Amino acid sequence: MPFAPFTGVNHHRQSTLFGCALLSDEREETFVWLFRQWLNCMWNESPGAIITDQDLAICNATKKSSQRSESMNSFFDGYVNSNTPLSDFVDQYEKAIASRRDTEEKEDLISMTTTPDLTNMHSLEAHAGKVYSRNIFKLFQNEFMQILHCQLFAKIYTQAHVIISNIFVRSHRDW
Repeated sequence: MPFAPFTGVNHHRQSTLFGCALLSDEREETFVWLFRQWLNCMWNESPGAIITDQDLAICNATKKSSQRSESMNSFFDGYVNSNTPLSDFVDQYEKAIASRRDTEEKEDLISMTTTPDLTNMHSLEAHAGKVYSRNIFKLFQNEFMQILHCQLFAKIYTQAHVIISNIFVRSHRDW
């Protein structure tokens, strides 16, 4: 029995489950029906991507629902696979969900009880450290530092250009 999870990424950049379905078959029409039902549940708000195992029926159904498809490790790796009997499925499913919730709660606790290391004293970096989860803050901080580095490089380049220009002008005056 095909299992179709709808997963996404939470504020810690961890996989999270939005919903799932057990399907009677893997025909294209079944996946089109599933995607339409999902869109209906989501008030017709299309996801940015549909994560698949690149099954041909899913790819075709994805094209028909005008979504793009990307590969990703399964949300349920280590818990549920194609050989899991239906009688064990619910228990394994609940274990997978509990594990994901536990991981997210740990990350929430870390974000709420720690202060990130700031690389400079810029107020924007300090503010981001207060409002973002630690994992998202690290992404922000990396991008922010690259921007600051570019600005510093541009300033140094501009100053060097002025110095070189002044030297060139002075040397021409001496001719």
